[in-house]
Amino acid sequence: MEEVRVSLHENDYANGSNKANAPKRRLESLDGLRGLTIILMITANYQMEEPFPQIEHAEWDGFTIADAIFPTFVFVMGMAIPLALGSIPINTGLWLRVVKRSVLLWAIGGFLNGFPFTDRDLTSTYRYVGVLQRLGLCYFVLSVVFLLSRKYREAGGIYLRYVFPISSLLIWFLVTYFVNVPGCGRGLLTPECSVEGYIDTRVWGMSHNYEGAEYDPEGVLSTATSLVTCWLGVMVGLNMRQIRHRLCDTQSRFRKVAQLLLLGLALMFLAYALNTFIPVIKKLWTPTFVLMAGGVSLCLLGLLMYLVDVLNLLYSPVKPVQVVFRSLLKVGANPLLIYALSELIIAGLSAIPVKLRGEDANPLRVLYTYVLSSWLPKSLSSLILSQLFIWLIFVPLAWFLDNKGWYLKA
Repeated sequence: MEEVRVSLHENDYANGSNKANAPKRRLESLDGLRGLTIILMITANYQMEEPFPQIEHAEWDGFTIADAIFPTFVFVMGMAIPLALGSIPINTGLWLRVVKRSVLLWAIGGFLNGFPFTDRDLTSTYRYVGVLQRLGLCYFVLSVVFLLSRKYREAGGIYLRYVFPISSLLIWFLVTYFVNVPGCGRGLLTPECSVEGYIDTRVWGMSHNYEGAEYDPEGVLSTATSLVTCWLGVMVGLNMRQIRHRLCDTQSRFRKVAQLLLLGLALMFLAYALNTFIPVIKKLWTPTFVLMAGGVSLCLLGLLMYLVDVLNLLYSPVKPVQVVFRSLLKVGANPLLIYALSELIIAGLSAIPVKLRGEDANPLRVLYTYVLSSWLPKSLSSLILSQLFIWLIFVPLAWFLDNKGWYLKA
């Protein structure tokens, strides 16, 4: 994904302006939101068989903290597009850059889907899509639309702001409610019967869906609505870029925080109101899920802008508070690398065979069973296990990489 250090003016840190009492020109909360998203994603992925309740995905319809993580990732990546590509001359090199980053995201995701390549049935169960593949596709499509809107200005701007999101949602509605699914009919949104599952199963086969289900959560049809989530991020990033010169004082930032929170709450209320007609379902990325997740993303951005860019907690006199918020920025500076390493580590540890009371296990399960859940509730043990990995491995690694200036850009 685009690695962006959002700066409102050049030389933001010149002449000691990085001090707590100096006028802040840089919106560090954007980096912080990216870091928070990665930390929450690792938290959800490292849960064991009894996850902490609010870090567990909704079984089908509904919405939890875990359900907000991936769409916020998509939203933040969308924000990065106008901030990173908005002032670069449009030429062949820029188009190649967009293609390279999209392909790299897809390639890394494809590698992670097969790692550690110990499954003897990998060829018949290999999953072709996933988190990074969806990010790569969303990045490519929205980058192309954004750059074309820059190139063709008025017509392109109308397409970016109105035609593109309406078309994406219209595709979802038409396919969902007018395509007949054999044995199910039209317009059903259940685990057993949905157009999403019908298309996914026929495109690559049920055995290649996530966990062999009737559908894939990063499947074909839900890509149309996930593009709208990315588009929402693009719109926010575009707005931040356009008003950047007015966000250099605390009062202007506070006003922006209020706008983000109000818009986020409005989207969540709309999703709740429409839930009776179109359920909020993350696994199908329904339009109401787009609204709910978009609202949460906007509220998180507003909250972090208030804490980081208004209250200035990066320079809090309370050292633990300062360390936590600075850690968010360090992780947010290298999101792709931290996420990829977390996936490699959990897949690698899960593949190491260990005997646990005569049963096959792995180091993660040994740590969970004998060190944590032997004296703590299982759900709390899952949460603690994930936090141990985050704060003892991934956060220190993020500090190290940032101090060295090593970044994996995609």
